Amino acid sequence: MKQGITKCAWCLTEATNNEANCPTCGGPIEILEPWILKCGWCGTSNRRDLVKSCENCGGELPSIPGLGRPPDPPKAPRFITEKLRQDIILYKNMEAGIGRILIIFGFLSLCVGVGIIFILTGLFFRNTGRKKAKTKLDVLRNGVPTKGVIQEIKKDLSRYENRIHPYLITYTFYTPKGGHKSEIVVWDSANWKRQKNEHLWVLFDIDDITKNTIWPPMV
Repeated sequence: MKQGITKCAWCLTEATNNEANCPTCGGPIEILEPWILKCGWCGTSNRRDLVKSCENCGGELPSIPGLGRPPDPPKAPRFITEKLRQDIILYKNMEAGIGRILIIFGFLSLCVGVGIIFILTGLFFRNTGRKKAKTKLDVLRNGVPTKGVIQEIKKDLSRYENRIHPYLITYTFYTPKGGHKSEIVVWDSANWKRQKNEHLWVLFDIDDITKNTIWPPMV
């Protein structure tokens, strides 16, 4: 039996050690230690043991590592913050960013005859990046929720930012069309504490399960 005053891992309502589930929302009762997580919607750091929604943008925060699956995702269509939309489409869209650079370089190189190659290549990267971004936004808004499980977490040594490598989370989930394995890149070092077999929610496109993402978003 747990000792001391505890909280609901979902709604953060305080509870006694005689309760296994929250009387308010039904969530699991846990001893919550101080834990800082970044909001997947705007990137703001929050004390996850004190708040369940971001104090900056109001977006739902990821669960504390090791505490099990968070509550069910909201019903579709889900609200997407403007900050997250801009990040997905522009600021954190690597392919689209490469495309813009190549297009600019192409126009600057037109005078030497190779500019058109850079422009066409840049357009390809930009359009591919935008297509992937629109797919992810659509899945976040309208995707079907299902239960997922983390299979592996490791550093992604293929990329870095300010000499810091992100983490690659591999997860599996099940749908009426069968199981599927996918992965997501995250930068918040707090996610390194997540464990194999930790539960989470996954949203997927019912017509193409390869189009999927974790809910709530991680950064």
